Amino acid sequence: MIRIKVFFILIILVLFSGCSELNTSNEQLNYNNVNYENSLSETRESYGIPENVFEELPEAPQDFEKIVSLLHENKFLNYRFFSEKYFLQPEFYPSFPENALNYWLSSSQTHYAAAGYGFYPVKQNIIVEKKSSNTIRFFVHAGYGVQSYQGIKINYALPENSGIGIEIIEPEFLLSPSYPKFTKNWAKEVDVKITTTENVSSGIYEIKFTVSSPSNENREKWNDEIQGKYFDAAYAGAPFAHSLIIEVK
Repeated sequence: MIRIKVFFILIILVLFSGCSELNTSNEQLNYNNVNYENSLSETRESYGIPENVFEELPEAPQDFEKIVSLLHENKFLNYRFFSEKYFLQPEFYPSFPENALNYWLSSSQTHYAAAGYGFYPVKQNIIVEKKSSNTIRFFVHAGYGVQSYQGIKINYALPENSGIGIEIIEPEFLLSPSYPKFTKNWAKEVDVKITTTENVSSGIYEIKFTVSSPSNENREKWNDEIQGKYFDAAYAGAPFAHSLIIEVK
């Protein structure tokens, strides 16, 4: 019983290490005057954690610090701009320094976190016209300290007969561990195609994207491939969601 209780406490801790950032601005990219003191490699040296924590990640672009600084300041929010070279770096997520480093710096590193995830951003706003098509992007990452592989299905809730169509390009995927090192699939982009009909009513609509268990086919496949380290992310019971606010003109 003690082990079970500790297991669920650790899951809760990981869940609340997920992202809770809010970005709604639409300012244009202009980073000529952005000031930053250190390169990404210099910043990582200051953490005091093993260098191999980041060894499976792609090399960050040269402009990573500049553009991500603007992102965190709500001055550049074209999320479709960001490729794996950006969003796989843990520094892409504002919650990283405060919520993640302690997993390596703590004197007690005996925990095993099985499930947990975060959305980034938690909210974004878009303006669309009637009879139009748009694509938005957000990101899902494994919670900090998670050592398992997690199967995910992205769902959405939308009022019937709204005149808005939603297509999630890849609704099911597998997140790999974020501990003891960040692995190459610990975070994933989610692209969503949004279409409106000519009959959609002008106004504001909110769409919530949440996580559930993937299909039985994928669950069985991933469980066979990763025996003993596969979990459904839905087991975490996390309240996290991505909220998309659509204003139809």
